Amino acid sequence: MGRGAALALGAGVLGGVAGVVSYLLMTSGYENGRTLKDISMAVMFGGLFVFGLIALRAKPMPRGNALPALAGVWFPAITLADYVNAPITGQALNVPFWLSFALFAAMSFFLAWLGYVLQSETRTEHTLA
Repeated sequence: MGRGAALALGAGVLGGVAGVVSYLLMTSGYENGRTLKDISMAVMFGGLFVFGLIALRAKPMPRGNALPALAGVWFPAITLADYVNAPITGQALNVPFWLSFALFAAMSFFLAWLGYVLQSETRTEHTLA
């Protein structure tokens, strides 16, 4: 799939590592830990989303090529909406619990489905060999 896909996945991994570090900073009392964690998670899922867009075009799997994009779009979208909304309105985006739950449920559903597709493709390749 090329260099772009590798960079997108690398950004996702880097965002995940930064998310863990910023979470630890947040729990130890670092003042900007929450903001760093949110941005790190947005980078992590943004990398997955960009990888998904590349996969849509390259079609590396026989099925399920849209799943990485569908799994990765939710967290960056809500983070971006918050960082655009806050300077305009002067308030943080107030996401109701039901919407937050629905977004994370959708993200989890598409990640689980992607895992299933990847696992089933691997099983098919091993049984054919």
